[in-house]
Amino acid sequence: MKKKSIIIASLAVAACCVSVLGLHIHQATWADNAFTQGMSNTQIYVSRGDNPVDVQLQDAYKLLFAGQFSESDRVLKDLTGIINKEKPETEEEIQILKVQRDEQQWLHALSLLGQGKYRKAKKQLKQIVKENGTFATQAEQLLMQ
Repeated sequence: MKKKSIIIASLAVAACCVSVLGLHIHQATWADNAFTQGMSNTQIYVSRGDNPVDVQLQDAYKLLFAGQFSESDRVLKDLTGIINKEKPETEEEIQILKVQRDEQQWLHALSLLGQGKYRKAKKQLKQIVKENGTFATQAEQLLMQ
């Protein structure tokens, strides 16, 4: 009787391990595909100036395209603070800042995908879709894969 219980428990543990491994492989495949598709559709949307936001965005693009995801992530996190401190005065400046914020969020999602951080990437992509900004369509396409 004890052997039978041990065998059943061992089989249950093995089944759980296989399920978790299968889920991880599925997520890794999704992240790889989403990253590849996201990068292939990414282009610079705003002409770069010498303001702090554009300089940081340019750095983030370079790092992301060079495969330096942790560094791009650091730059993009710093950029959030810079964007939040900006005080646009005209309607044009407000619109430019909105696009820059959208770019920052999109690049952050791609950086998370590149790092294999599936849950955080999905959360970021869902936020992009919810805000219906510049990259909402692309984010939705990646989530639907």
